[in-house]
Amino acid sequence: MLSKYNPLEVELLLKRAEPTWPPFPRASDRPAWEKIKSRVGEAETQRQIREGEEAAKQPIPFISATLFLESKRTGEDDRYENTRYHRSGLLCSVAIAECLEGKGRFHDSILDLAWAICEESAWGLPCHLTELPDIHDPSIDIGAATIALQMAELYTLFGDLLDPYSHLLSQGVSCQRAMSMTQSSVMPGTGSPRGAGGRV
Repeated sequence: MLSKYNPLEVELLLKRAEPTWPPFPRASDRPAWEKIKSRVGEAETQRQIREGEEAAKQPIPFISATLFLESKRTGEDDRYENTRYHRSGLLCSVAIAECLEGKGRFHDSILDLAWAICEESAWGLPCHLTELPDIHDPSIDIGAATIALQMAELYTLFGDLLDPYSHLLSQGVSCQRAMSMTQSSVMPGTGSPRGAGGRV
């Protein structure tokens, strides 16, 4: 791609673009979500709400240190990744259900799942680390970036509705943690990226 396009020209074009913000309606914008419901249809709307109800009933999967270490000890990442992606999937289900229904029934489940994800010692994937993660030295990889994006989108959707708890999603997650990961992935004084997993 870089052989075909000039990176400076691509950057200039992106800066000139006028992004729509937010990229989707906030959950509190009920007229917008009513339009979405009319487009997807009553059957699909009810299916998504039922899926959210089932997700809200499920216990939040536990992530242990030994589960994280399986990648190093056995070379297998599946159990850890499946557990973490299951957490994210549950959060997506209750968030979509709340956006469609708009009654506040899923707020507590959204908070519980967001809190659990905030408590994770690392958002990066264990295959990119050689030991248990240091919470004071976070690393950034595709896994960490994906979770940071999910939390940022969650705050955009529900930040105004979950007040006074929205600081959990903004300062505690999307801003401070994502920024610290980004800073730790750059070698001090150079502006150059660190090695794999955001570490030297």
